[in-house]
Amino acid sequence: MKRIARKNIGVLLLLIALAIRFIFSFSEGIFETVYFNGLFPVIRKTQSALSFLWILPGYYALLILLIAWFIWRFPRKKNFRLFLKQLLNLISGIAAVFLLLWGYNYVDKGFAKRIELPETAKLIDISEHYLSTMDSAMIYRRAVPEIGTVQNIVEIKNLPTDSAINEWVKNVLHESGYPIKSTIRVQHIKPSGTLRRINIAGIYNPFTGEANLDNALPSLPRIFTTAHEIAHGYGVTSEAEANFVAFLACYKSGDALGKYAAAYSLWRQMASEINKTYPPESIEILAAQIPPQLWDDRQAILESYYKYKGYFPNLSDALNDTYLKIQGIEKGTDDYDGFLQLYFRWLETL
Repeated sequence: MKRIARKNIGVLLLLIALAIRFIFSFSEGIFETVYFNGLFPVIRKTQSALSFLWILPGYYALLILLIAWFIWRFPRKKNFRLFLKQLLNLISGIAAVFLLLWGYNYVDKGFAKRIELPETAKLIDISEHYLSTMDSAMIYRRAVPEIGTVQNIVEIKNLPTDSAINEWVKNVLHESGYPIKSTIRVQHIKPSGTLRRINIAGIYNPFTGEANLDNALPSLPRIFTTAHEIAHGYGVTSEAEANFVAFLACYKSGDALGKYAAAYSLWRQMASEINKTYPPESIEILAAQIPPQLWDDRQAILESYYKYKGYFPNLSDALNDTYLKIQGIEKGTDDYDGFLQLYFRWLETL
């Protein structure tokens, strides 16, 4: 029996991890006591303390280890059955570690409930908020110190530091119970465009506790995505809620560029909803009211994206959608769009 367990340790650990997740999903009290307020803060502090070890971004290190494992284990005598068994064991072990280090947070009730947002938002005219958000964006844009010396926002180089954005996110989460006493390390993935080419702007690495961002991200998306991935690092799992936390962090930052990043991201989310639901003639009327400077910034950001076209964008989206649904996010990648509803629910508390 011990020999069987030893040879199938990865599968065994995954079964145990899934059993624990089952218990957590049926008892909020046990989850809060054992994991959210117990184990996860310890994991978060330990990862932060050890972050200096990761000279390379953690995903690169993991990729190197996986390649080394495949070279070591790949069958040389056509014993593919044993190899597949070992591969299953490895994948199961990785999945178990993922759950332990961060994945159990998918059981959590979420940021919106922790801050007691209203359950639903009132019926509103998005177009009015679209226009007012553009006005706010222009106010914040004019307050950016370097704005008069550059042609568009992409050319600004003096961006808020990763440590400053960490503090912005902490200020939003500090009353919600999230483990913010540690600091999330941010790694900018090079060569530039590496993540963009697989249709990803940023990703959180639960194995090393790092927020990873594509080095090619331009100013405003870089600021907002950094806050988004840091929110994940503190245990916010929903993509919509991570976007909402990033918005609040940037909006409340007191930094003009951060505020502009918040307003710009909110404006683009509203534009996406309007483009999906409004008739063409209404869209044209609203588009005609976009201030020229805001339009120039939008075009510059898009042009920076076009430099790194995705290799398999549909496949990347499908994999991300599947992953989110497996973790219990029923909407999959559509969960990102939920940020707008969270914003409108938040407005009712003001």
